[in-house]
Amino acid sequence: MGLEYLIDMLYIDDTEVFKVCLDYWNNLVTELFEANHSIGGLQLPLLSCLVDGLGLQIVNQRQLYSTPMLKLRMLIISRMAKPKEVLIVEDQNGIIVHETLKDNHVLIQY
Repeated sequence: MGLEYLIDMLYIDDTEVFKVCLDYWNNLVTELFEANHSIGGLQLPLLSCLVDGLGLQIVNQRQLYSTPMLKLRMLIISRMAKPKEVLIVEDQNGIIVHETLKDNHVLIQY
């Protein structure tokens, strides 16, 4: 439930709040990634991991974080900086030029 609150805080239109929450998520995701790969690096079959209880712990952890991570991924992608749209065309003299387009999505919205 606490992770859901942190995800909801990312919707607040404040850069400082976004940066603080992003730092937390970065640390959490890094820890989860390193823990998963250090255990996965053992090259043990899943069945033997389940006997030790280690594999069950990994499965439970993945189930616990799967929904918040899905929401986090979608939110971060939606908040990413959009690249400039560039159209490459040939002018009347046969020279290739780049034309920078205005943000069409924003123009369409308004």
